[in-house]
Amino acid sequence: MSYCSQKEKGVVRWSFFNKKEQTFIAQANQLPIDVNTSNEKYQTFHQSFEKVYSGLELISHDFVIDAPPEVPKGLKIPPEIYLLSGVWDDHGTIGNYDTGYGIVKRYSGEPLKIGDGYSINGTVVNEMRTECYVRLSLLWKWLGCEITITSSQSGQKLLVDSGTCPVHFHVSCNDDCPSGYIRCETSQYPGYCCIPCNEIKSNIVAATNAIRSLNHG
Repeated sequence: MSYCSQKEKGVVRWSFFNKKEQTFIAQANQLPIDVNTSNEKYQTFHQSFEKVYSGLELISHDFVIDAPPEVPKGLKIPPEIYLLSGVWDDHGTIGNYDTGYGIVKRYSGEPLKIGDGYSINGTVVNEMRTECYVRLSLLWKWLGCEITITSSQSGQKLLVDSGTCPVHFHVSCNDDCPSGYIRCETSQYPGYCCIPCNEIKSNIVAATNAIRSLNHG
């Protein structure tokens, strides 16, 4: 859908899950603009893990790796977990991957999917009384959203941004505010801000309830 045809300025405000609202301003020579969103953009985060055990006992050690804080909780589709590289002294497992028996086993190569979810279990087996450790490089991957702003006139992509779903956006033209927002003057660029009417309504209700409680107190 195209916005702000024959206008002087187009303002797009958007936000992803648990992120602050951002703003992009398109100038007259870039208008009109198209704004499109997609929920098929993958997000990734790389995690390094290391665990060291006493090498005196010839036993198997269990460990659990939890998803880092950068992986959003509550996703409809749990994140996928990939093994990028690993070293076991002496051998062990991570998720559904087993190194097989050996002394100091390693993995390197193409990313290997080893599980799904917000944690993954592993083991390291000590076969020699020297040292015992595991070092892993993991990739967490989950489905995210993307927003693209394009100049309808030239076809040039003006902005591409991605984050955790859902993504919400509003478009206003010139110095107007989007539907459902109220305009307030400010000393900061661009000289005004747009505040959601629902936010103002909630504040008024809260203030009214507070006054009533004082009057009845």
